[in-house]
Amino acid sequence: MGSDLYKYFRMEAQELADGLAWRLLDLKEQGGQGESLDQCFRLAHTLKGAAGAAKQLKVAELAHTVEDVLTPFRRDHQPIPAAHMSELMRLIGLIRDEVSRLAAEEPCDPERGRPARRSAHEDVARVDLAHVGALADEIGEAIVQLESLRSSAEALDRAERLTEALGAVSSPEEAVRNLGELGARRAGGLYRELCAALGTARAELARGIDRLSTELRQAQARTRELQLLPCAGVLEAVELAVREAAESLGKRVDFQASGGDIRLDSAVISGLRDAALHMARNAVDHGIEPEGARRAAGKPAAGQIRLRVEQRGSRVALVCSDDGRGVDVAAVRRAVVRAGLRREEEAYDLTAEDALELIFGPGVSTCEAITSLSGRGVGLDVVRETAAKLSGTASAQSQPGRGTTIELVVPISLSSVTALRIEDGGHLALLPLDAARLALRLEAGAIVRGPERDAIVIEDRVVPFARLAAVLGAAEPEGEPRCAVVVGAGPSQAVLGADRLLGAVPVIVKPLPAAAGAPPAALGASLDVRGDPVLVLDPRGLVELVRAAGPSGAPRRERRPPPPILVVDDSLTTRMLEQSILESGGYEVDLASSGEEGLRKAAERRYGLFLVDVEMPGMSGFQFAERVRADPALRETPLVIVTSLSSAADRRRARDAGADDYIVKGEFDQRRLLDTVAELLARARGAPS
Repeated sequence: MGSDLYKYFRMEAQELADGLAWRLLDLKEQGGQGESLDQCFRLAHTLKGAAGAAKQLKVAELAHTVEDVLTPFRRDHQPIPAAHMSELMRLIGLIRDEVSRLAAEEPCDPERGRPARRSAHEDVARVDLAHVGALADEIGEAIVQLESLRSSAEALDRAERLTEALGAVSSPEEAVRNLGELGARRAGGLYRELCAALGTARAELARGIDRLSTELRQAQARTRELQLLPCAGVLEAVELAVREAAESLGKRVDFQASGGDIRLDSAVISGLRDAALHMARNAVDHGIEPEGARRAAGKPAAGQIRLRVEQRGSRVALVCSDDGRGVDVAAVRRAVVRAGLRREEEAYDLTAEDALELIFGPGVSTCEAITSLSGRGVGLDVVRETAAKLSGTASAQSQPGRGTTIELVVPISLSSVTALRIEDGGHLALLPLDAARLALRLEAGAIVRGPERDAIVIEDRVVPFARLAAVLGAAEPEGEPRCAVVVGAGPSQAVLGADRLLGAVPVIVKPLPAAAGAPPAALGASLDVRGDPVLVLDPRGLVELVRAAGPSGAPRRERRPPPPILVVDDSLTTRMLEQSILESGGYEVDLASSGEEGLRKAAERRYGLFLVDVEMPGMSGFQFAERVRADPALRETPLVIVTSLSSAADRRRARDAGADDYIVKGEFDQRRLLDTVAELLARARGAPS
């Protein structure tokens, strides 16, 4: 089956199965008969047809069975008995299982006869056509503004021609001498005309650039809106799950939801959906008491479950609350012992606060018996895992006999964030702004040097400290840092020292290359105005790294075996990325932040290859290459230029300076880099690559 048909069938089948479940629940409330019966039959018939067209015979067979169960009651206008209702819900569960299995399988590429590549989060989303139309209008307006810039360029062309006409004239005296009085006046007129043309062109360009910038920013904002999806689908799925869970457990539940209009990143939506389903099912199963127990406690017969989505700045909170029995601390104690998280004597001393933290632990279930909903230890641990994956937090509050509230707080978007620019020792990094708890100006003696780690005292608390440069693996700059930022990740905090905090900027976070692995302090990278990558720090990984660092603030780093390669680049992020890629290929890597430092290291150790940037303070990469080729001890060492410069002239200059290859950062590909290094090293050894 083609990949497009495969995707659309999965989406349609899921919607039809959910629609069937909704209608069956409505049908039960109507006493087993009514308009919902006809709607159920139509949905089952549509699902059967779609499954047949998509060659999914198992789903088609199950849908046909649903039709068979419904047909006699539909024909005779008789109510459906409870036993048949249970059978229909079981069939819908089997249909969902089949659809889920299809989603986990790789669709086959019909041309190549092997599974096609598919992202783990690939899905089909419906787009708001109003947003699409507005985006098209804004792009059209940007094109109009571009055309207006063309007229400004023509004015500059005229000014250039006037300049050429005046090229032979260096002064009024020379004009009089060479051209006569009339020629001098004409030259003066040309000069005034040139000044006017330049002024007009400059003003038009400035206005055009401002207008174009505004239009493009609006188009960019509209594009980001299109990448965000409303939460309404999540809330509808949770409401259906709550009704099904209450039905299966014989409980009455009143469910209310709010915040469905809030729009989130698709990856965040996916994570929230799974977490919300587990939170709501947990509330039905563990929180809401049976009807008799609720009446005896003076509560309404129907349990109350509230699910709300709240935007809090650049983050969003998913809050699920119930008015049930609350967390049973004694049951949690028994559960953590069964799960092996505590010994029995330790579990006895658990406080209510400890219990609320441990309900998020893997394998913790307070149900003694296994049911369709509980007892397998897969529950609120999904909420904590979601928080970790989305750089968020999860917490719980509970009052015995009055209910429980579970809260999950995550970023609205994983790709577009506001970040704090931090500079230390000439190295720049970005920290998501919502992780910055406090900015500090460091006075002399503020850093407490301890035998295990450095720290700073903040409000009578000792918080671990490290400098940004040291955490990233660079040498610590001389002197004390002038400022710091307190970084928070859930309940944990650390202090990051730096030379300067440069303010907040909106950035687009791009994933690191696959070969770079998953550095613990890296969320991704963002490109600066030169096209160079700037590291975006992961608050959780950063806090863990600072807390694990020694007194120097620098974590221990493992080195890999030879052949050794020297990376020379003034950008810390570029050095880290290239080092990660090369080390993933089995190479030992040394780093230098300048051409001068690179030459010093090359004099002290023999390297198999140099990887060199061009635009560096002091000695440029071209000059470094020329010095290497002039040195008898180094001239045979392969040298690769890696730069953001892409012109033909720059490539010629690199070749003339003796570079063996030239890689543009904007076209950077880790596979090509590793292949180039392997080829050049093999050529230097006189062996085939």
